[in-house]
Amino acid sequence: MKHGQALLLLLWLLTGCSGLPVSGPDEPAAPVQENLPLPPPRPSVAIVEARELGDQGRWNQALEILRGAHWKYPENEELTQLLEQMEKAWSVEKRRLEDRMLVLETSGLLARLPILDQLARAAPDDQVLRSRRQFWESYLQNKVDALTACGLVEQEQDLWLARRCLELANRIVPEPETARQLEEVVEQIDRQKRSVVVRQRKREQAARERQLQRLLEEAERDLKLGSVTSAMLKLDQARQQAPDEPRLEELRVEAQTALDQRVESLVKLGDRLYREERIGPAVAVWEAVLKLDPNREGVVEKIDRARKVFEKLETIRSRDAASDQRLRGL
Repeated sequence: MKHGQALLLLLWLLTGCSGLPVSGPDEPAAPVQENLPLPPPRPSVAIVEARELGDQGRWNQALEILRGAHWKYPENEELTQLLEQMEKAWSVEKRRLEDRMLVLETSGLLARLPILDQLARAAPDDQVLRSRRQFWESYLQNKVDALTACGLVEQEQDLWLARRCLELANRIVPEPETARQLEEVVEQIDRQKRSVVVRQRKREQAARERQLQRLLEEAERDLKLGSVTSAMLKLDQARQQAPDEPRLEELRVEAQTALDQRVESLVKLGDRLYREERIGPAVAVWEAVLKLDPNREGVVEKIDRARKVFEKLETIRSRDAASDQRLRGL
């Protein structure tokens, strides 16, 4: 009996221990830890990553990287400055976003009041509607302080947002001081608009002056290259922008002189071709003269006369050709 009990105990020990994991001699005694926090990046890497995250609006991640790097490299001045700048920028941006939400929320609540008034007029004995109206009116009055603070703070950052906040505050609870602040903000916005208009006009004037100088320089270069027609076109464009430009008149006289000389040479060339009885080429040259100078005197008459002569010559050639054909037929 004792031997049987000992055998059963041995079997139980063997079967029970077989389910235990067996570790090899080369396996670690303890499990490897995963997802350990990464060490802070170097200052140059942290600065680049933080700026990219800031541009994407991921402010908390950017600040977390900068703070970690600053903790490890407190002597890095660029890192310290960027951390301070981004903390300030995020504070400003967060406040502006909250102020915009305040404006949207308040505007929406104010838009409800007229609708509640219409419902109240339709059912004057409805206590629920009256209670809702009183609740929203009280809720809006509690927003006045926040709207006024928004109007004061945003004057340094966003005048249009400041104006909207003060308009809403003055609409909910009209106050002389709020009205005065609103008037100041509106005046600042008007000055800013005028300043923008002045700067825009200056930019446009500077652009016109640059274009004028470019046209004059190109016209002068065209004259040196003998491109008189191109120079005249650019001078005409320049005259439309600045008819009183002194340099414009000098270049115009130079261009006109060059044009007159070219026209005169072409007229003489057409006359010579005409005398040589080369009627077609002569007409082509005179037509080129009219393209350069449509008002050139006598050129139209020369072309008309040459065409009439050409027609007569063609008639004579046709008649002679017909006579030769008859003679060959005989």
